Amino acid sequence: MGRHDASLRLHDRHGGWNGDIKFKYTAGWAELSTWSRVTLDPKPYWPEHKDKLRFQSVFFPVAAEFRGTSFLNIWDYDHSTFPVLYG
Repeated sequence: MGRHDASLRLHDRHGGWNGDIKFKYTAGWAELSTWSRVTLDPKPYWPEHKDKLRFQSVFFPVAAEFRGTSFLNIWDYDHSTFPVLYG
């Protein structure tokens, strides 16, 4: 995914490296930037989160084995720190 002010992408994946379908699942990927914003207000950055670079989330609505699994990744503006990951 590119770096946009906000984006959402849905993935439909099929397992099996050799072409065998082992499982199917759907995943969503959402991202919200807090800096270098060009279309969403407030611009050019989100003052309440100026210490953050972006928020990313991935979630799995399908298949039953993964449904309800989600993660939130918060990236600090300070690149010397690791992103915070909630699951």
